[in-house]
Amino acid sequence: MITPPVNSTNNFITVLRMLSVISNRCPDLAQLLLQQNIAFTLSYLLTGSLEVKTEDVELVPRTPQEWFEITCLIEELMPPLPTDGIFSVNSLLERTSNQQETVQWEWRDERQCSHPFSTIDSRIIEVIIALINE
Repeated sequence: MITPPVNSTNNFITVLRMLSVISNRCPDLAQLLLQQNIAFTLSYLLTGSLEVKTEDVELVPRTPQEWFEITCLIEELMPPLPTDGIFSVNSLLERTSNQQETVQWEWRDERQCSHPFSTIDSRIIEVIIALINE
């Protein structure tokens, strides 16, 4: 957190992305990062403080891309969620099609009531599914 920064924003983003990919592809290295107290480093990157606060936490100003990469790394270091019960999201999604060849995605709540996603969200889901299936 040196001012002015020693590294550029692009280098910072690249290192975070590299750590995210490594953590995703190699659980042993992710576990090693956790053992080496990367949580402290991430806390410092988020708050700019060495103190652990529970109230009135102020975040360091960052670019949206930096925030995205930090949260991606945190996500990769977290343990996976269970795939049953309330975490079985895929079983709550339904794909319905209308006459204009657009797809409307819906989700079901705990009462099994269907709720449509917005048109934009449905398109995003379609793009993500297409990318996964490639």
